[in-house]
Amino acid sequence: IKKGESIAIIQFQYDYTCNFRCEHCSIERFRFPGRKEEKRSFTPKDVRELATQADELGLAHIVITGGEPLMFPDFDEIVAAFDPQKFYISSDTNGWLLDEKKAVHLKSIGVDKIQLSLDSLSAVEHDRFRGAPNSHQRALHAIDAAQSAGLNIIVQTVVTKQRVRSREFIQFLEFLNGKGVGVFVTYAKPVGAWEGNFNCLVDKDDMNTLRELEKTYNVFTHLTSAYGLDLGCIAVKRMISITKYGDVLPCPYIHASLGNFFDEPLKTIIDRGLNIKYFGNYVDTCLVAEDREFIHNIVAKKISGRVLPVPHNEVFAAEDFIKPSQRRLFKPRFVTQVLTDDLSHILNHTQPLWEELRGKRLFITGGTGFFGRWLLESFMAANERFGLKASAVVLTRDYDAFRNKAPHLADNPAIQFHIGDIRNFTFPDGQFSHIIHAAATSAMATFNNEDALTKFDTVVEGTRHTLDFAVKCGAKKLLYTSSGAIYGKQPSNMSHISEEYAGAVDPSDIGSVWGEGKRAAELFCAHYSRKYGLETKVARCFSFVGPYLPLDIHYAIGNFILDALKGGPIQVHGDGTPYRSYLFVADLTIWLWTILFKGQSCRPYNVGSEEPISILELAKLVAGRFQKPVEVRIMTPALEHQKPERYIPSTRRAQKELGVRQMIDLKQAVDSTLSWFASHF
Repeated sequence: IKKGESIAIIQFQYDYTCNFRCEHCSIERFRFPGRKEEKRSFTPKDVRELATQADELGLAHIVITGGEPLMFPDFDEIVAAFDPQKFYISSDTNGWLLDEKKAVHLKSIGVDKIQLSLDSLSAVEHDRFRGAPNSHQRALHAIDAAQSAGLNIIVQTVVTKQRVRSREFIQFLEFLNGKGVGVFVTYAKPVGAWEGNFNCLVDKDDMNTLRELEKTYNVFTHLTSAYGLDLGCIAVKRMISITKYGDVLPCPYIHASLGNFFDEPLKTIIDRGLNIKYFGNYVDTCLVAEDREFIHNIVAKKISGRVLPVPHNEVFAAEDFIKPSQRRLFKPRFVTQVLTDDLSHILNHTQPLWEELRGKRLFITGGTGFFGRWLLESFMAANERFGLKASAVVLTRDYDAFRNKAPHLADNPAIQFHIGDIRNFTFPDGQFSHIIHAAATSAMATFNNEDALTKFDTVVEGTRHTLDFAVKCGAKKLLYTSSGAIYGKQPSNMSHISEEYAGAVDPSDIGSVWGEGKRAAELFCAHYSRKYGLETKVARCFSFVGPYLPLDIHYAIGNFILDALKGGPIQVHGDGTPYRSYLFVADLTIWLWTILFKGQSCRPYNVGSEEPISILELAKLVAGRFQKPVEVRIMTPALEHQKPERYIPSTRRAQKELGVRQMIDLKQAVDSTLSWFASHF
């Protein structure tokens, strides 16, 4: 699956014979109107060839469906043709014909699992929905029969917008889970007999409701992570559906033929499907049940009302196809729940802002650093959640190194990379609406005592070159990530340093080159804004913590986390008296996007936490987050009567004018950071 070379499940519609007339049925149009019955259909011999090709592709799971499989006179022969020794074989059923004798027989011929349809605890409602009196009673009896025979069994149920939050649905889950039966939810879709019925469709909030229920009940959907991978929509990626007549569909509900099994190899057809952007890229929703754009542009416009299935070249345009190298089939395992929660936090507090990027292009420098990774993660998440259809170009000197660290970002089709140095990169073609200039010298270069003038030139000339590009590409807004270092040494009697403070770095101290460079870069921003009308937004950044923070350079909190993860001791290299403050990176990301979109041009904003903590207290806080005690060692004794240094911002301007604030306290921030690094250590 990871390589895009195989899928896991074939849903095989061997025959459309059925004894029910279900309200939502999707197969009526396949077997009656417009269908030439003389068209070739599967025989047991064809099934054996399908099994051979599926086995060569490494497929593992066959779901026999229809129609009602237990009505097929040659059902046993079909199971044998697939060979239960090679495949996990499931059978759909409505339960009408599944009694104790039949269940024992199915077990004996190699059927592994029963997928039984049940849509309500109410017999009246279920029987009405399935168009068969007494079908509810027989379905419940079928559950008992399957369990008695030792067959695995799940219940499949249709969930509409009206049902997902109902008391009936909760009782339904409780009843079936009480019998030891898991529940597979299929969302209502506007296809088949429900073609054009959009009132029943769920939205993302409804899906999130079901995800919460997954934490309490044994209930799942096709979006539930499997095999350690989050594949999102599994159409083609983990499932195909093959009709009686050999047409291969992306899923049972997207009635577009990717090709016909009788005309070309299965592998060729699957590859074609994976080269369609909707199926070759990770999609975090059900395309045909929730994605209104897909439903409107593909299902309603190109499939509904036509003879089914519709050939793929009449459904998908040339621009809908991607190259195999552009496939991004799954959400990587290292995008942990910590990051998922943090990204949700970011999007929940920036949602109204993203509309400004709809359909736009963004250029980012420093996109591979600590700030940049989070800006890209949140951009990618917003682009997918809100359907922005925005794109980003990221300047980098070493694409391969970044791809090794973050393949899910590097492979995202909305993100492209431009190779070059910040001081002299060639300007990429085209227009860009927004620029984020987060590049300077690398943190590692600073740690390795990079030449002071090189550092200064990189900051200043890199900013000027980026501003020249902003003018050329027609950008409207530019965010510059400056530093609290521009203020110089914070006076010991000043608890919090504000943007109005007129102090400066000491020009005779070579260690001031970073702050001096940032001051000069801010001057360039102001000049270009006044001369060219470019909105330049300045974020003066202080100290931060979170996933992706380098642990092995000059960041105290990163060093403490690394020491603790190694088992200690945590070494405080100074006397532990200086005061710092730390903003969690998810809050930082919210602040940066807000400043870009809402900040006043040429008006700098401090970004950081106002909550001071001494370096010694910080070390003890990190040590205290572990169950096993971690020792803290102070390497330098404190001098008497010496006032501690401070590096604490006042963020009143940003809070008052932009409505941002620190939402995640330091203990929670450290816990989240430790959790993430512990899973990658």
